[in-house]
Amino acid sequence: MSDQITITTLPPLSAVTAAYSGRPGCACGCRGKYYYADITKKEDWQLDLKSQAANTKMIKRIYKIFLVNLALGKVYGWEEYKGEFVALDLHENRTYTLYFDER
Repeated sequence: MSDQITITTLPPLSAVTAAYSGRPGCACGCRGKYYYADITKKEDWQLDLKSQAANTKMIKRIYKIFLVNLALGKVYGWEEYKGEFVALDLHENRTYTLYFDER
C-alpha cells in the first residue's frame, strides 16, 4: 500500500456509497457493520440493517463524525486509493471508513 496521507476535504455526502463502523483490525464485517447508500445493489446477507432509512441514517451519522475530525487532522487515506475511501481511527477502539463512488 502506498503512503498514508492526511485528508483535508471530503467529497459531498451524496458521493458516499457505503460506510463502515467497527473495531480496528479487520474491515471484512466481522468486527463491525457496513451501511449502504443504495441497499437494492446488495444481497440481503450483506445488509446489517435491512431498511434504506436505517442505512442512510447511519451513513449521515458517520459522515458527521468525519466532518468533526477533519479539522483536527485525524482523517486519512492512501495516495494509491485517493478518492475511493477515507478512514478515521479515533483510538477509542473504533474505526470508521467512508467509501465513495468511483471518479
